[in-house]
Amino acid sequence: MAALSFRAIHEEVFETVVVGTGFAGFAAAQRLWLAGRRVLLLDHRGRGDLLYECSRAFATELQPCEDPAWMALLADLRAAGAANPSRLDGALTEIVATRWIRQQQLPILYYTVPIAAECDADGLLASLVVGSKSGARRIMGQHWIDATGEGLLPALLGQRPTLTPTGWCAAIHLQGGTWDLDEWQQTAPEMTLSLHTGLWPEERILQVQWDDDTIDWWQRIEPALRALHLASPAVARSSLVSHLSSEPLCSHRLKIGGHLPPNVVVAGLGDAPPVGLTDRFVSGLDAVDRLTDAPPADARAFDEHPLLRTPPDDIIICDVLVAGAGTAGAIAAISAARHGARTLCVEPLNFAGGISTGGGIHSYYYGFPGGVQNELDERVQQAMPLFAGSRKQVQGFHPDARKIVLHAMLREAGVTLLTGATLIDVTTRAGWVEEAFVAHSARLLAIHAHSHIDCTGDGDLAAGAGADSLFGRQGDGNLHAYSQSSGRLRRLDQERLGMVCVNFDAGWVDPTEIEDLTRARLDGILHYWEKTFSADSRPTYIAPAIGLRQGRQIVTDYVLTLSDLVEQRHFSDAIGRTGAHYENHAVDYEYESDEALFWVWGCHAWRLRTYCELPYRIMLPRGLDNVWIACRAAGVSADAHHSMRMQRDMQRLGEAAGIAAALAVKANRGSREIPWPDLSAALHATGALDPRKMADRHDFGIVLSLADLPSSAQAAATPEQVAAGMEAVREGRIGPGLWYVYRADPLPAELESLLASENSDTSWCAALVLAIRGNSRAETRLLSAIRSLEDARDDNGQRSADRLAPRWLAALGLLRCCGTAACIPVLEEFARRPRLALNVLTTVATTTERLLQRLGAAPLRPLIELLLQEPVEEHRLAPQRPYQLQRLEPQDSPTAEAHGWQLALMQARLAAAVGIPADPWLTIGLADPRALVRRQFAAIDSPGT
Repeated sequence: MAALSFRAIHEEVFETVVVGTGFAGFAAAQRLWLAGRRVLLLDHRGRGDLLYECSRAFATELQPCEDPAWMALLADLRAAGAANPSRLDGALTEIVATRWIRQQQLPILYYTVPIAAECDADGLLASLVVGSKSGARRIMGQHWIDATGEGLLPALLGQRPTLTPTGWCAAIHLQGGTWDLDEWQQTAPEMTLSLHTGLWPEERILQVQWDDDTIDWWQRIEPALRALHLASPAVARSSLVSHLSSEPLCSHRLKIGGHLPPNVVVAGLGDAPPVGLTDRFVSGLDAVDRLTDAPPADARAFDEHPLLRTPPDDIIICDVLVAGAGTAGAIAAISAARHGARTLCVEPLNFAGGISTGGGIHSYYYGFPGGVQNELDERVQQAMPLFAGSRKQVQGFHPDARKIVLHAMLREAGVTLLTGATLIDVTTRAGWVEEAFVAHSARLLAIHAHSHIDCTGDGDLAAGAGADSLFGRQGDGNLHAYSQSSGRLRRLDQERLGMVCVNFDAGWVDPTEIEDLTRARLDGILHYWEKTFSADSRPTYIAPAIGLRQGRQIVTDYVLTLSDLVEQRHFSDAIGRTGAHYENHAVDYEYESDEALFWVWGCHAWRLRTYCELPYRIMLPRGLDNVWIACRAAGVSADAHHSMRMQRDMQRLGEAAGIAAALAVKANRGSREIPWPDLSAALHATGALDPRKMADRHDFGIVLSLADLPSSAQAAATPEQVAAGMEAVREGRIGPGLWYVYRADPLPAELESLLASENSDTSWCAALVLAIRGNSRAETRLLSAIRSLEDARDDNGQRSADRLAPRWLAALGLLRCCGTAACIPVLEEFARRPRLALNVLTTVATTTERLLQRLGAAPLRPLIELLLQEPVEEHRLAPQRPYQLQRLEPQDSPTAEAHGWQLALMQARLAAAVGIPADPWLTIGLADPRALVRRQFAAIDSPGT
């Protein structure tokens, strides 16, 4: 097999590793890189935060500085409209800095928390062990700069730095409105408030400062806004909170008691800590100057060393551990604590709510109301007048109002919330998770709990405990596209501005690999780059969390299927309901399952409503007795996932898992032995299972009503449904009726006779159903559609939006289910067409691969050799694109991504299947920077390996 040419960051030795991605770290890494040093910029907070002081804390005030490096950064910002001499814009600064890193190809790694340091034989720091969702990794370097502001490296080296806080500050950004106050100051209880003019004409910044941190930031926001509203009723009437600090900014006076290895330098030491952004930037430059002539560590000596388990710094005992405080996790923790369990919730971000508060998706897309979710929504609605003078100014719910409500509900329930904490490992014995390890502030914590709820999104806890999982679609292993959302303003009238969420498919990512997550984060942010930003075009904030739609799917006691959703299944162990549509953003359905291709390309049912009850068993990982999976990694098939993944679905799982975990503690039992009547009663009491209590009183997004759904369903299509479906076939009506005919057992005999109908729509519908059932009698009708390019309209409107493929393309795909040797000449003829679009080539290739399984290699070898002659081009295409026969020119859309690898993958698999060395194509895939691509090529067993 071709050599794996991609080299991971943890396999390299860097000349200098800069720890900390704030202003000091960025300045140090920038100077070293421009000087020709091989440098790594390493996150230490477990997140994807670049220049977090302004991009997350939204500290934006500048101080005078004549340093050339600072002046160069300021010039870039001012050229983009992102700064003036005294203030910058936090979101735009993150975009500009991200673009510089990408242009320079500076190595950077997000989503890590250092937990241990290793020194060489001379006592020089040679490596850091970092914890992450991908587990523990080793980062190797010859020289080190600590730009954390917290003395992280000295702490790991046993020097116990002294940190003296000098105060906290945070910012609330308000937009629009009638500003009868430009500058205002007030000393409120336990904090000082001041109002300042922002960078943009209609922006004001409410700065909040305090000295005592016994009350957290989330409890200060409401009193601060109330004080401003009392001072100015005009502000209360028309202004909008567009964004605020997701964490306060704290300056520390940092001192080191002992001696550090000479190859380690700490930025910001001394009696006068760097307070402002400019000071922090300069402290990073100063650290580089102090690193001159330091001896290099022998980091390569650790390259082959096994990664030893680091002993924990502390042990925490609780009843229920909730891993993740996101959409499901916060609800799970609240529910578990309300039912009497001592509950600990750990979260990498520094706030609760997940995608709804940190991912920019502040509205509901389908799903059912009810349960704790309704209580949360009610309290958010009551809090929102502080954040917007008018309900029309906010699309959905206000994400910051939701943050403060969630934190209040967690406190009231008695949940211990540990933010900035990343789960990295678990230990199990006989199917029972005994210990979970969490990285937090350069410390490794061991957590002992009776019950464990996995709300990580990707099933990290369950997978670490040994649960089986599925990953990606079968055709090419790809996942649903991720998004990188942001906030944006829109003009409502002369006085008021409104806020909306910018949400788009940014590309594809393997969310289980932090290096790939880092790449996706950088690429996602770069979609926002503009040469010059304006008040109307700028993003007000970049969502700190990537919008990950799909990762692992944990194998559970019951795995929900597309059939369950289409046929509206009911379950005896129902914990709630789900309802949406087949919200799969893919356009390359040749790689999706046969049923998915049939449902979308055949039945034209992408937008059709789906619904079913949610069985308790989809939260129980097989082989684990004290773990509940309550997140998008729950037990659903790759097809069903696209419908059952919405925020309301996750909140439903979280509530049920939280109550069940608490019941398991009380009964001292596992997840399958809880008293079911008690769980059912509790879910009825909150309204999660009681339709009478499931009214939705909030304008927070699309909501489903039980009144529109059937009261019962069965395990297969009913005779009535099949009869209605056959009537649709006779009339040539494409739609969901074809699904019920497909599911009939046995198939109606009339279908074969309808293939000869003079009505082309009738014969097409009959062929669709017969093809998906593997009946070769459909082949002739499919080949007719291919030869004539039937339904080859170039419709880029509704057709593209509904993923409707022309009949000839659907026929090419369905031949994989029913084709015989008779279709090979037609496929060969089609493959010889010049400049075929990528989707067409890959559809022919995926069909050929399936035909190989039935017909063997001999009759297909000429077709395969023809496909292998097709050159692999970049095929730079946007995630969502129209279906075309001829090749599109490479798109310059900011969301375009190279897709040539999909053709190379099929060529490699076809070559290997017929005994041809696949190395030319493997070399392409194994060098790809995307983990999802490398994963697929690495699985190919090429002849001669």
